[in-house]
Amino acid sequence: MPKERLDKLLSNLGYCTRSELRKNLDRVTVLGEPARKVDQKAEWFEVCWDDEPVDPDPLWILLHKPEGVTCSHKDVGRLVFEVFPDRYQMRKPALNTVGRLDRDTTGVLLLTTDGGALHRLTSPRSQIDKVYRVDLVDPPSAQQLEKLRAGGTLLEDDDKPLLPCAMEVTGPQQVEMVLHEGRYHQVKRMWLAVGNEVEKLHRQRFHRFETGDLAPGEYRLLTPEETADL
Repeated sequence: MPKERLDKLLSNLGYCTRSELRKNLDRVTVLGEPARKVDQKAEWFEVCWDDEPVDPDPLWILLHKPEGVTCSHKDVGRLVFEVFPDRYQMRKPALNTVGRLDRDTTGVLLLTTDGGALHRLTSPRSQIDKVYRVDLVDPPSAQQLEKLRAGGTLLEDDDKPLLPCAMEVTGPQQVEMVLHEGRYHQVKRMWLAVGNEVEKLHRQRFHRFETGDLAPGEYRLLTPEETADL
């Protein structure tokens, strides 16, 4: 990757605007040495801001999405991006969610500034496992389970049949579902289509990523090893 001017690099990473760097240059070091000028060139991993390494480029985040936040840059109420430092919202390219979870859905959510990888991961061709724990209003009947496992069901206002869905009953009114699609409100619409209703929804796993010890609202950056195949 070619080196960039510090003012452009730090602006794209959200730390300051290009014009603001002149008065903040004393906060920057390159390879452990004080930055000399705003047009000095460097790569992101060579730079520190306030003696802390700057955020990676591209940026990859694993968030334990809490209830009550929307996966959107613009919407009413609390937005998922408000969980992060302000500089994350100033990134160029922009930080985006890898798919979306409903406002009241919790669990694993990846975010990235890597648009190409985001597109690949959200494409149905990728066949990414998305594992959900679903609490239902009523106990699932054998007929409901059989119908959703087999695939072919049509959702309301959607003429494309559902793919087969692996499913395991994990409680009197709870199931674990593995999806490879990402349609709008899909899990909720699937159960409505067979005469039941979702009471609570939690995504346990996306691809090989789980929330682990993260509490709702907590996040961590992915390691280079974790992003290698993304």
